Amino acid sequence: MLPQNSLHIERRQTHAFETSRAQAIQHDQAGRQSFDSGDFATAAQRWRQAAQAYEHQQDWAAQAQTLSNLALAYQRSHQPSPAARAIAQSLALLGRLEQRPEQTIAATTHLRARILTTQGSLQLGQDPAAALKTWIAAETAYKAPPTIQGNCSANSIKPKLYSNSVFIHVRSNN
Repeated sequence: MLPQNSLHIERRQTHAFETSRAQAIQHDQAGRQSFDSGDFATAAQRWRQAAQAYEHQQDWAAQAQTLSNLALAYQRSHQPSPAARAIAQSLALLGRLEQRPEQTIAATTHLRARILTTQGSLQLGQDPAAALKTWIAAETAYKAPPTIQGNCSANSIKPKLYSNSVFIHVRSNN
């Protein structure tokens, strides 16, 4: 039997975790609202806060998506260097996620597609050919069949990813 003191500490930790999760979601939603209203600086600030909270929660998927959103907010604020850093962080987190055995291929493949879509948007201004390659990779990931079903947390893929990218479909004459 656990001592009464241990139970109290465990309840406090659970409450702190749930509070932090709620704050992360609030920052994420506020970022979306700011982005939708065209206030990209505020969106970036809110998404930075959400990304930090998701990091504290060790919710790498939500953090990766939020960093991808943050990259778009930086892009819209004409800040290419922070945008590039945010998308690089997002892809690095995705790489770590793909190495974890509890993650499903379906969940990480879809997340990869979303992040690559954002990366293509960031590349479009400097290197349209690279953007096209990235979007083709994203399209391939979007079309990948969900081959493995698993126990991926629904909360880890809830934050909305923003992208106004246009997929360019390339047809072969074969």
